Amino acid sequence: MGSSTRRPTRVCWVGPAQAAPQLKAVLEAESWDCVHSESPAGVLRQLRSETATDLVILAPDQCLDPYLELCRNVKFDGRTAHLAVVFVLATDLVDQRLSAYEAGTDDCIPGSATRRELLLR
Repeated sequence: MGSSTRRPTRVCWVGPAQAAPQLKAVLEAESWDCVHSESPAGVLRQLRSETATDLVILAPDQCLDPYLELCRNVKFDGRTAHLAVVFVLATDLVDQRLSAYEAGTDDCIPGSATRRELLLR
């Protein structure tokens, strides 16, 4: 029995590009269909209106609150609850990962994670 790993069809990445340069490099190298938004505003409406996305990556650079709100809205809405939500947290935000889990995130990854760790998680 082999295990098959299904790659995401579309990744919705939310956050400033400079917040997670390693993440940006991995996404580009993997040639995933990525939709990038600099801020959480309007992303929920987009996720509700289309069905191709199966992974939402939240990469805040400073204020976590709008990202936590987006995560809650995604995970506690029947139309989008099936989406995987992963936070990539900058070093100075890692201590706030419990807040991310309380908001419903599936995983939290430090922004300093290696390429391999980003792909595995």
